[in-house]
Amino acid sequence: MQVSWSLLGRRRVRQGRFLVLVACSVAVIFLVVTRGMLKQDFLPDKECFKHFTLTETVVHGSYAKWLSVFGGLFLPQNTLVQDVFNTWYNYPKKQVDQLNAAEVHGDEGWLLDLIRDRFLVSPAAAEAAYCLESPEVQDPSMGQSEKIIRLLRNKTNGFFVECGGLDGETRSNTLYFERFLGWKGLVVEADPLNFMKMLPRRRKVWLSPTCLSLSSHPTLVSFEQKENQGLISNLPAGTSKEGFVDVQCLPLWSLLLSLNQSTIDYFSLDVEGSELPVLKTIPFDKLDIKVSIISDK
Repeated sequence: MQVSWSLLGRRRVRQGRFLVLVACSVAVIFLVVTRGMLKQDFLPDKECFKHFTLTETVVHGSYAKWLSVFGGLFLPQNTLVQDVFNTWYNYPKKQVDQLNAAEVHGDEGWLLDLIRDRFLVSPAAAEAAYCLESPEVQDPSMGQSEKIIRLLRNKTNGFFVECGGLDGETRSNTLYFERFLGWKGLVVEADPLNFMKMLPRRRKVWLSPTCLSLSSHPTLVSFEQKENQGLISNLPAGTSKEGFVDVQCLPLWSLLLSLNQSTIDYFSLDVEGSELPVLKTIPFDKLDIKVSIISDK
């Protein structure tokens, strides 16, 4: 009987070891699978620009003349900076005065049609792989996304607006929501050079190469390019000066109307000192904003 108990004990030890081995194997498989799932939404660095097609470099109406080094075609940078309206943005030059007249109301039908046609880039296809410099960084927002997620109780499928989008990845306050929580949204970036870097990242949201107007109607401004610190300058539009480029500003409300969007779950505003004038243009009686992060320069 004593031998039987000894055999039974050894058998139980072997069974215990087997269960531990199975548990460890399951854990390893889970980590591999989940890590693989994370990698499925982006292309490796060496593959990114190889898969960036010419079709994507000529992005419908707004960018009929936009040619990129990423697609194998080269547009001289000085041309882009000096004459942005005739080259990169394909701006409707004959409509400049009409578009920026003081009497233009931000909700006029022709204006909304023009915004849809000229100043919005459609989201990348859902199945298109992201082309990110640091895809392993799930949240590049430096902790801000985590706070918003708690405030909104892990909300999925929301809608965000990020103004001051830079390249669409670096310090992005919204990329996590888009990649992992299924959010839609709008990213606005005024600097043409930053916006050009954003396009190949294949964000699954609307993009706009504009600045937010400081009044309730569209305005044309001289924009000072400073990488991540660009801002609307005090110089008049049309000023010919190195490092400055004319950019079309649109009221936030007009951009949202053109998207038939009257609710923002998360609003991120970082426009280098113009935050308060932008906020004063928003009709809060018509627009429902749940949570905001406003930069204070």
